[in-house]
Amino acid sequence: MNPRKQAVIVALAGLLLVAALITAVVWALMLEQQRRKPSGSGNPRAETTGELRIYGGLPNASNYGHPVIVLTNAAYLTGYCEARRNPAWVAFSVGSISIGPTAKRPSRFTTDTRTRSATHDDFTGSGFDRGHMAPNYAIGTRYGHEAQRETFLMSNISPQAPDLNRSWWRVLEEMEANDFAVRLERVWVVTGPIFGGEVKKLKGVVVLPTRVGMVRLSGF
Repeated sequence: MNPRKQAVIVALAGLLLVAALITAVVWALMLEQQRRKPSGSGNPRAETTGELRIYGGLPNASNYGHPVIVLTNAAYLTGYCEARRNPAWVAFSVGSISIGPTAKRPSRFTTDTRTRSATHDDFTGSGFDRGHMAPNYAIGTRYGHEAQRETFLMSNISPQAPDLNRSWWRVLEEMEANDFAVRLERVWVVTGPIFGGEVKKLKGVVVLPTRVGMVRLSGF
């Protein structure tokens, strides 16, 4: 066979193989999107959880410096540090479909009896807000009122300056639900406080973080 013709045939075969692979990937993505869409014509229901809490496995806490206890909640997972009385990390996901408004906020946050968590009163008069890691709004509108109430567990709370908690942090939480999740169908979030430098505590109990971080994954 003419070498030039042979090269053309090889190139065409390669293109066909690439096209077949692309088609397979697109088809798999279409099937996955179809699987996530609600079935039937009734009202949307609260999302089932399980794999929806976290993507890609638990965060690696081997270099965290303190033991971390994993707590499973209806709509999020917490890696809790009893030594710092703070979550080391909190993981959850937010889908595009809202099932309704949030419930009324409780008057007090709840001590998590599964671990040696901080208490509501540890923050009282401190000048710091009880900052949600798994957000009240996004969890309530996607998973329902019972799941929303669990966001008021103190194992989900880290000290935040009021100027952060009530402004930029709140804006980010609302954007996760109202913007990112709607446009991308689902976002996966891992968030938590960051510690460093001199150790300072609220009432000698809750360690103050120096920063707070949030990582979002989308398009999965």
